[in-house]
Amino acid sequence: MIQQIKSNYNKKFRICPEYQKMIDTVKDKIMSGELNPGDLLRSESFLSAEFNLSQPNVTRGLAVLKNEGYIFSIAGKGNYVGKKNSDPYELYFDELITLEKKYDEIKITEVNLIRPNNEICAHLKIHCSKLVVRIKRVYMDEKSAKIFEIIYAPYYRGMPIVEREINYSEFPEKVAAKKNTNPMTKKLHIKAGVVNGEVRRIFNANAGDAVLIVEQKKIDDRNHPITWSRLYFYGEVNKLSAVASL
Repeated sequence: MIQQIKSNYNKKFRICPEYQKMIDTVKDKIMSGELNPGDLLRSESFLSAEFNLSQPNVTRGLAVLKNEGYIFSIAGKGNYVGKKNSDPYELYFDELITLEKKYDEIKITEVNLIRPNNEICAHLKIHCSKLVVRIKRVYMDEKSAKIFEIIYAPYYRGMPIVEREINYSEFPEKVAAKKNTNPMTKKLHIKAGVVNGEVRRIFNANAGDAVLIVEQKKIDDRNHPITWSRLYFYGEVNKLSAVASL
């Protein structure tokens, strides 16, 4: 059964974690020079009181800052500002914002439990006897498919697998909650490809037509994959951009 979802971006607000204000404040102080490399951050108990956060939320916020390279920890001493690095390009890719802004019709074409093949097992670092949730979605623009998405996640008892129970924006967090993890990190692999098989049928494309493929892996704080997904972008309406601080 195919379920269609009508999204209204202007009326739908993304809920930020409670510790986002703390993250943004620390980043602003680092970028403005108020905090310099090697400076010791305030204690976790001070940050908890300053931002009215629980201790676990302070810890989660600091974990995000560490993952992004803004701070580092020394056991028994505290958290310190890291060295600024102006060389790397930062690629901004948020599939939720990108997709919801452009497309107001989403078709969920499949939500199933499957036995994974070797490729899926390798990406999710699981044994091939473990069940996996597979979700397929198509993003429509003027009745034409523009994006085809496939998401894989290890199945845990109690995880929703019926279309009406899944809120995709929270799906990775639901998986993460089963594993009791800290905030996730993302790894992207971007490549060009040619349509074939199911992808060609979804886009009603010609043999040899090109697609942009974005593979995304969401990883917990122990470097264990939470979800692995592929997004196929068809046509000339999508692009990626990057920025570097000089």
